[in-house]
Amino acid sequence: MERSFPNHEKNTIGTSRIELSALGMGCWAYGGGSYWGSQAQRDVNDIVNHALDQGLSCFDTAEVYNNGASEESLGIALKGRRHQAVIGSKVSTSNVKPQTLRQHCEASLRRLGTDYIDIYMLHWPVNPKAICIFLTALRLSPALPVWKRPSAPWQS
Repeated sequence: MERSFPNHEKNTIGTSRIELSALGMGCWAYGGGSYWGSQAQRDVNDIVNHALDQGLSCFDTAEVYNNGASEESLGIALKGRRHQAVIGSKVSTSNVKPQTLRQHCEASLRRLGTDYIDIYMLHWPVNPKAICIFLTALRLSPALPVWKRPSAPWQS
């Protein structure tokens, strides 16, 4: 018996108009690569289209997944249906300096075959300095409070 994902289960992100399905799909394996091995684009197309048909709209990828092949593969699979999807992509913390962030974002946009990324995030490892540089580069905040890493239990 085939089950469908209820189309009405969506959540709005904060005060934005972005509505996420309650369940999202990670796209790390899309595009194959040395870690995952080869993967047929036809399979990616089928799973992405089936997910959209069932009401799943959130897709998570990153510039580093298979050296950008994940973004490319997802973009191909979303052809003609981009308006139904919420794409979250991630930039590596080493690429958040103002002189490089725009280049990396534009490269992700080209690979995805779209003119916008719904949710652009920092990829692991995240640290306070990377967050501050990222937000400053995006002109969202000139400064962030200093965060302290909590001590691990064995450091007490």
